[in-house]
Amino acid sequence: MTSGIRDLLRKGLLGLAGALLLTSSAPAQNPLGTAFTYQGQLQNGGMPQNGPCDLRFKLYDASSGGTQIGSTQTLSSVGISNGLFTVSLDFGASAFTGSARWLQSAVACPSGGSFTTLSPLQSLTPAPNALFAEHASVSTNTSLTGDGSAVPLGVAVPLSMTQGSGSFTMYVLNSGTGNAVQAESTGNAALFGHNAGSGSGVFGYTQGSSGLLGAAGVVGDSANYPGVFGASFSAAGVFGTSVSGDGVYGRGDDNNHNGVSGYSQYGTGVLAGTGSGRGLHAMGGTGEAILGDTYSIYPAVSGVNGGGGPGVSGTSAAAYSDGIYGYAPGDPNSQYSGSGVHAIGTWFCSNSSCLGGSVSLLAEGVADFTDAVLVLGDLSVGGNKSFVTPHPTNPSKQINYVSLEGPESGTYFRGTARIVNGFAEIEVPESFRLVTAENGLTAVTSPLGSPATIVCLQKSLEKIVFQGSADVEFDYIVNGVRAGFQDHQAIQDNRLFVPRRASDTSLAKLPAEAVRRLKANGILNEDGTVNEETARRMGWDKRPDWNEPERRPESR
Repeated sequence: MTSGIRDLLRKGLLGLAGALLLTSSAPAQNPLGTAFTYQGQLQNGGMPQNGPCDLRFKLYDASSGGTQIGSTQTLSSVGISNGLFTVSLDFGASAFTGSARWLQSAVACPSGGSFTTLSPLQSLTPAPNALFAEHASVSTNTSLTGDGSAVPLGVAVPLSMTQGSGSFTMYVLNSGTGNAVQAESTGNAALFGHNAGSGSGVFGYTQGSSGLLGAAGVVGDSANYPGVFGASFSAAGVFGTSVSGDGVYGRGDDNNHNGVSGYSQYGTGVLAGTGSGRGLHAMGGTGEAILGDTYSIYPAVSGVNGGGGPGVSGTSAAAYSDGIYGYAPGDPNSQYSGSGVHAIGTWFCSNSSCLGGSVSLLAEGVADFTDAVLVLGDLSVGGNKSFVTPHPTNPSKQINYVSLEGPESGTYFRGTARIVNGFAEIEVPESFRLVTAENGLTAVTSPLGSPATIVCLQKSLEKIVFQGSADVEFDYIVNGVRAGFQDHQAIQDNRLFVPRRASDTSLAKLPAEAVRRLKANGILNEDGTVNEETARRMGWDKRPDWNEPERRPESR
């Protein structure tokens, strides 16, 4: 016996019902079932079948060798007249997801006999696949295209979309000048994005500039709630990226609202990172570009550099304003509590031995301190170490005394004493004794009033004993070496006069004698530029940013 079933109906009622679901103005309807109508024609021995038969149907995802989808449908005593029959098949809500499906049929005529499987499998036409519209989902290959003349598509009920691959769930493109997606809400957030994985809840991308509202990656406009609110348990709450404009642009138009507000219970409220540009760029009009307030022991503004640029960079366009301004009120009952700016570097030097690392604070140009400067480590100065005081009578002048230089870390005390009965004993002050090494003491005297010979009989950190040829008054000075710094070497490895990059111009701005020496030893060329041959010989050109251009303050 030869038999065959072929599909006669290409479009069923379900296709029409699925289309109705997309009309927002339609009244609420009862949920549509998952069964669909299937009509076929059965021939037996070349003649149309008449009389009841048993029918069995299976759904597959391939025309051969595929995987069965859903459960097997077995129908008993189906009435067949002149070869034609109509049955209702239900393979479940998850059977049709927009992918191709094939139907396998088997018959037993008359009823109660053994089943004969028919070949080949029948490809199902799109009407059964409209079942997928019940879940308001579309195939990844589906596109909605408009020419701007039709009204926007509105959805009155919650719309749910699921994507199982690594691609995006929904892609919306507006080729005009309007917004790709516009969300409005009279209550809570107009657009809420949640991601339980490692990506972004809402991702916005633009190739234009954020100056135009329609060109921003994500635009949030709200009267009472945040324009854009991002919350995340593992990734970024709000992540913005842009080719030429701003990744994230925030604006607040009054004193009570912020352009961008970030809060974190334990982590970072706003984290800015950069590959080669600026992690965070703030421009202030008449107020501060960045204002940091803190109510804990942690810094108001903290900058961490993970690449080659500054952790925090501040540039002011006004002539008399500050690029970076830091203030800490401190505790009036404590001598030291908090820092206006706290800079930490990993570079450590002791005597002539230095470990590699970073400089905590680099000031190019004049550094103006109106109060005390506390240095807990070494202080290296390429120019003069000056004591400056106002001129007592001339307002156009100042008095500048420079420090006495020497090849050792010296200590001293001095005074006036008298030889009595041929001897004088000087008790060493406690302050000198506590900071001076035992060895290396020298004592010099100068008699007053009349000639005399004075010699040092004994010198230690306890007392200095002198003997004189006459009982005269004399001045004395005792010099020592600071304890712990006896091995100081005056000639050291160069660590301060190393160019940072090939375009470094800071060395040429040093005092004239220092520049002359740098040209003589080959670090600088005669025109003040860096000598590349010396840099290669010393290995300085191995720095990853050696060939980067010199950073310059930008005009705004």
